[in-house]
Amino acid sequence: MNNSIRLTVNNQSETTTTFCLYQQAPEDDYRTLAWQTRKAAPTTEVVFQWEPVYDFVWRKTSSGNPQAITEAHQVWPADLMGQNSVEFTQEGGVYTFANPSRSPESGSLLIKESASVIPGDALVGIGMAGIPFLMVPCQPNLQLTLTPKPEYWLVSGNFESGQVIGVSEISNACKLEFGLQQALHVTLNPDNSWTVTPG
Repeated sequence: MNNSIRLTVNNQSETTTTFCLYQQAPEDDYRTLAWQTRKAAPTTEVVFQWEPVYDFVWRKTSSGNPQAITEAHQVWPADLMGQNSVEFTQEGGVYTFANPSRSPESGSLLIKESASVIPGDALVGIGMAGIPFLMVPCQPNLQLTLTPKPEYWLVSGNFESGQVIGVSEISNACKLEFGLQQALHVTLNPDNSWTVTPG
């Protein structure tokens, strides 16, 4: 069974823009990241396609900022109904995930941050299709519990993959409601409004 989701976006505006897909954070503590981006000139069509499969993710950057140079990162599969818990720890001076397990909190993803974690030294969170979309600075001896509720949004502007998005500052985002269908076609119109159709 193919669970792949497909989004086709057509730029009918008058300027070259970057289309940015993001997922709304269910909790305020998390940073919402530009999940996937595609640049498109006027009259150009771009395609996003992904499997709705979750991951545990962490990233260590040169300055602790998601946009900075990534020095190291790791992606581990996460299963809401199976192995939904993992430990984030530091071993031999390097960060790693360890000890995946199944938590009784079915439907949630748990990251247990060990005492060896240096506050704010890395970002931890969850991703989809191997790409982070929600992250938070790490803290020792904490457990992050996140119950994902997929909510996809599309925006156009000047974005780069992985950058933190100030969702409250976005005024023209398009909510994508796939429902039972696995494909949508979205047009950015000349007046910068959106038209969404199935397919």
